[in-house]
Amino acid sequence: YHTPISKEKMSIRLMGKGTRSSLKCTPDVVDMGISVVNKESNRSVTLFNPNCSTVTYKLTMGDTNNCEVTLSKDGGALAGFSSEIIWLSYTPTSESGQCSAQVLCNSHGNTETCLTVVGKATYPKLSFVDIRSLVPGTLSTASKKRLWDLFSIDLVNKHLGAEPDP
Repeated sequence: YHTPISKEKMSIRLMGKGTRSSLKCTPDVVDMGISVVNKESNRSVTLFNPNCSTVTYKLTMGDTNNCEVTLSKDGGALAGFSSEIIWLSYTPTSESGQCSAQVLCNSHGNTETCLTVVGKATYPKLSFVDIRSLVPGTLSTASKKRLWDLFSIDLVNKHLGAEPDP
């Protein structure tokens, strides 16, 4: 037995909750510590999608200060509630104090800073702290003070501690 279907027009109002497409980096600040100028260091960062839907993203470099940062991956799609590892390479370019860089994430037209990289740069330091003669003869009896002055070790240390010329 079938009931006839009424052909009345009905309106249905649907309500839903939208999600903001954004990605999170863990950690969101990477401290590279003290690094040697022009020597590359690598770290891993976890990129996480806290949304229920897939997010298409593009990673770009924002402001950089005294360093170069490159990423192992610059974009893609990340499924909901999943994560992936991104490697970053950090190279300080000068010894002028703090080095920093920002990584921007653009997903569906929304651009925000997702990662900040900080560090300090230094040149390798070398200096003389002691001197003695191991050569037999007249210098073998010379005092440390005399040898220090004879070889101008203070001047040598001054040059070793100076900023290198390009």
